[in-house]
Amino acid sequence: MQIFLNNLRAAIQGLKYNRLRNLLSVISISFGIFVIISILSVISSLQVAIRNELRALGDKVLYVQKWPSDLGPDGPWWKMIGRPEARLSEMKLLEKKLPYIRNIACLMYLSFSIRTEESVLKNVKYYGITEKYNMIQDIQLIEGRFLLQQEFDDASNTIVMGYNVAELLFGKAESALNKEVYVKGNHRARVIGVIRKQGETLLGGLDYDNCILLGYDFMRKLIWEKYGVPVIMVQAEENMSVSMLKEEVRGCMRSIRQLKPSQEDNFAVNDIESYSIQLEGSFNSVKTGAWAISALALFIGMFNIANVMYAIVYERIREIGLKKAIGAKRSAILSEFLVESVLLSLLGGLLGLVLVVPLAWALSYVLKFFVFVPPHLALLSAGLSITVGLLAGFLPAWRAASMNPVEAINVV
Repeated sequence: MQIFLNNLRAAIQGLKYNRLRNLLSVISISFGIFVIISILSVISSLQVAIRNELRALGDKVLYVQKWPSDLGPDGPWWKMIGRPEARLSEMKLLEKKLPYIRNIACLMYLSFSIRTEESVLKNVKYYGITEKYNMIQDIQLIEGRFLLQQEFDDASNTIVMGYNVAELLFGKAESALNKEVYVKGNHRARVIGVIRKQGETLLGGLDYDNCILLGYDFMRKLIWEKYGVPVIMVQAEENMSVSMLKEEVRGCMRSIRQLKPSQEDNFAVNDIESYSIQLEGSFNSVKTGAWAISALALFIGMFNIANVMYAIVYERIREIGLKKAIGAKRSAILSEFLVESVLLSLLGGLLGLVLVVPLAWALSYVLKFFVFVPPHLALLSAGLSITVGLLAGFLPAWRAASMNPVEAINVV
């Protein structure tokens, strides 16, 4: 331990000389650390934000609808365009056939204007929902209450209003409570609740800030059901796997639509878990690219430190010879230069990590999610720095430790 502390003091003292050379070595390492930590921090922050949004969409939820979620621009859309939309009647049949599910709800959505006596707001999203919808989706209110069972049954003209809609129509979101508005033309509706502000979403899902929630039957008074792009939402029990429920729902839907065994499904059963797996694959690809760029930068930094260490060994060649002449062991000489090499690399890693912090703050203002540096990435930064320092310093340190003391002392 005492030898290590002595070597550390000597390494710190050595940094005072040839400061420009040492600074360039530190900067070269810091660039590689900065690249990998900044990219991994953004990816980790994005993963956390997306997982939170997926969790908000409902835990263990399946979506029965016309279109599959994984249908890309080159997918066979022409085969699916003639599919029927999901319907409320099918949701009720599914509920009877699947008594062991946790919750089931139906949603349809379309955009219309909404107005008061004084102002009009266009492109407001209308979400027609059934009674168990709020058991699947986490909808929090700042004022008022949610729709009651009686209001669903009677197709009452009561609505729950999104924060932005309430604020734009009434100046202050809380002021919307118990106000009367006109939906889709001249249909009167009364605001019974205001949704807490959600903020922007990454996945472009349901926009609760710019919507109104109304009973499914009330919305069917405003539009034909098939034009509302209905979606049936089925939530599995805690002890039931989503994949198992998916097969059960698929079988029930084929029975409800009376499809023959030879006929293909004319519906899609989408789930969040498969979407999450696709995202994880994309994240891993980005991480691989980040590691490739960083590896190149760290290799350049390692090469620079190795050159610096060779120069330091040459500058101290007589000192090395004297130490060996008075009995210094090879391990002591080896550790002396390895400590100095690792110290240079650690300073570069620390500088790179410090530079990531203001970048994370800046990106948090630009991006739609909060960017942070996870603690494990700080440990990764230290680990990479130590590894690079050891690799860069080993050959110069070995050369110093292997010198003949007489030849070293006599070097001109």
